[in-house]
Amino acid sequence: MAEVSMQDPAAPVPSVAALVHPVLRTADSQGTGAPQCHPGEDEKLVDGQLHSLASVAVVRGAVLRGLEGTELVINRKSRRNYGVVVSKPFDTTIDPLSCRVWNDFDEQYKASKRMMWYILRGQSVSSSNPILLPFSKDFKPHEARVMSQELIACDEDDAPAGYDDGPSSCRRVLCKMIVNLQSVPTHLWKQKSNPKGKAFVRLELETDMQMESGGLRFDFRVDGLVYGKVTAKFD
Repeated sequence: MAEVSMQDPAAPVPSVAALVHPVLRTADSQGTGAPQCHPGEDEKLVDGQLHSLASVAVVRGAVLRGLEGTELVINRKSRRNYGVVVSKPFDTTIDPLSCRVWNDFDEQYKASKRMMWYILRGQSVSSSNPILLPFSKDFKPHEARVMSQELIACDEDDAPAGYDDGPSSCRRVLCKMIVNLQSVPTHLWKQKSNPKGKAFVRLELETDMQMESGGLRFDFRVDGLVYGKVTAKFD
């Protein structure tokens, strides 16, 4: 399972105005950023196929049963937890040793397969307020700059801190987004080197989840621009 790294919680957060009215631009349709989406094992495609609208991947029939009804209203309470799998700096006070892995990029231990929950069960959600979380992704200098992320749903009252910590009901993959980041401008990639002098590049980005009329949108953003988007549709 692919993971992205959480950014420092103290990092600047975009203003409310920037979140509500972001500049959107999907990647072009020439193979430079078109995402792919695959339904999870527990979801169905009613017509048996995926439909592509320009570079926006749409999962037809991936029903989010955790949201009441087929029409979204301004505010409602979520009946599920929704989140993504991340890695973060290992914290001996809260992270189990079983999740500790060595990261070759920055030469430090990370906590792998940790969960970052966008929405918690029982939380009031609004269709007008996107939820953005900052992440970073490291690549080797000549590595293909493609990344993926899965949207996870959990039915439990208490969402687990780790992907493998909870029951199988907390490991439902609603959809998976794969996006090519080759078209991201060079100046947005940070040139890095670890303590041993090995070079790598880092991209800081955001993932966004927002309730929309008839579905749930999940996308990648770099410098305010959308490079990959998946919408899980209601039937």
